[in-house]
Amino acid sequence: MNSVATIVVKKGEAETLKLALEAVRSTLQDRGAVIEGTVQLGPAEASEIAFECLDGPSARLAVQDALQNLPADYCISSINHRRKKLMLADMDSTIIEIECIDALATMVNLEHQIAPITEAAMRGEIEFRAALEKRVRLLAGLEQGILEKVYQDRVTLSDGARELVAVMRASGARTVLVSGGFTYFADRVGEDVGFDLAHSNQLEIIDGRLSGQIIGQIMDANGKRQCLLDHCANLNIEPRWVMALGDGANDLLMMQEAGLSISYCGKPAVEKGADGIIRHTSLKSALFFQGFSQKEIENSLRVS
Repeated sequence: MNSVATIVVKKGEAETLKLALEAVRSTLQDRGAVIEGTVQLGPAEASEIAFECLDGPSARLAVQDALQNLPADYCISSINHRRKKLMLADMDSTIIEIECIDALATMVNLEHQIAPITEAAMRGEIEFRAALEKRVRLLAGLEQGILEKVYQDRVTLSDGARELVAVMRASGARTVLVSGGFTYFADRVGEDVGFDLAHSNQLEIIDGRLSGQIIGQIMDANGKRQCLLDHCANLNIEPRWVMALGDGANDLLMMQEAGLSISYCGKPAVEKGADGIIRHTSLKSALFFQGFSQKEIENSLRVS
């Protein structure tokens, strides 16, 4: 198996990157990998190690063990099909820094009822659909204007979100925002960041207030997976050409289907099976994970 281990640290932390590369190279060799070479992707920020003779799960475990005491993010991927043609990304706590439904709850002093449900759903401890319906019912009667206040005052983009989408689009990939959250936020975030499309759940609003219901089909874990498959069919590509990013249990089916799955500050269940882990750096790391160099990223941003 010809594979690549990509290591990313915060920009400028050259010593950390050096230590991380040495630890990963040594651990991979100790566990039977044959190292083929190292390539620098970004000065003092990202490098990759090409290797063979070690399967993916074993390689991920080796890199995880090597980096457990270092603030470095990583990805294990095949040397083939690295540049993806389709990217699907979760919104809440991935492309944006907050969970919108929790922010709404805070506005009306319902955070103690709603936030624990959100956390349990994201950890996979309760079923997402039931959790979403329960939380939306608790918001019944909320004035529509509060949604706008949350969007204006609370919604902030995760570091690297704009760069990630811009470079993916410049490389010819389709970019899709897939959210278990709400169209009120997802449509606007998607347009602001530059996504080609956004799919999410629509809140029912009657006479300027939330009814406590969702209109139409719910975008849950199965919905996200089906969204991936539908876009693959539309583009006439196989799922191996897809990159999926998320943080919660409702992203798992989508991530498991994708050729490259990336956990961004994800829950334990999400990190466990992901090809790439981002905890310490930004969403820009998803570009390094595909083999983009810093120079390529800068060139793409200049023309996008």
